[in-house]
Amino acid sequence: GEASRRMPLWRDLKPALFAAAPWTAALLTMAAGIMLLASGATPSEPYRFMRLLAITPVLLIEVSHFASSVVGMALMLLAFGLRARLGAAWAATMATLLIAAPLALLKGFNWEEATALIALMVLLAPFRGAFPRTARLSRMEITPGWLLSAACAVLGAGLLGLWSFQHADYADQPWWRVMADADAARAIRAWAGAALALFAFGLWRLVVS
Repeated sequence: GEASRRMPLWRDLKPALFAAAPWTAALLTMAAGIMLLASGATPSEPYRFMRLLAITPVLLIEVSHFASSVVGMALMLLAFGLRARLGAAWAATMATLLIAAPLALLKGFNWEEATALIALMVLLAPFRGAFPRTARLSRMEITPGWLLSAACAVLGAGLLGLWSFQHADYADQPWWRVMADADAARAIRAWAGAALALFAFGLWRLVVS
């Protein structure tokens, strides 16, 4: 039947898919982290934000906005562990994506981000076997070049946020103009949180290496 025909195809494709999984997972996870950093550093969509504000405490929105960027930084760090085929990195990435998806909704009804994060989690789920190494995450070999790349991503998110807020047009939305300063403050805190997380990680790696 149909199922019996699919099984040989899966057996033929499985080695190639599992061989490509670590690099593919690392790149997609890195992209997800960059997406969260960029989102946290740029203005919220006003109408979605107002709908969220009507049903969600402001403190929860503030915490979610900040935490989402820090989680984005964590995904960028975990991408290196995925490339190294660490089982702990796969498990931590799955858990981080599970946390990141609701945060994307709570910070501004960003359902596109939440959908992308859930899709990545579903995509990674069958490939646990592609990450056989049992070393702890603390033993990841983070290179200076990789840390520089992560720092450039954080800097790029900050510059994107600066440009976005400077060029945002609030002329036809006077009620949103009142909220612009608060949104900018949230973006700055989120960006600073991610930058501090990267700095702390880099310092820790220097100490323990």
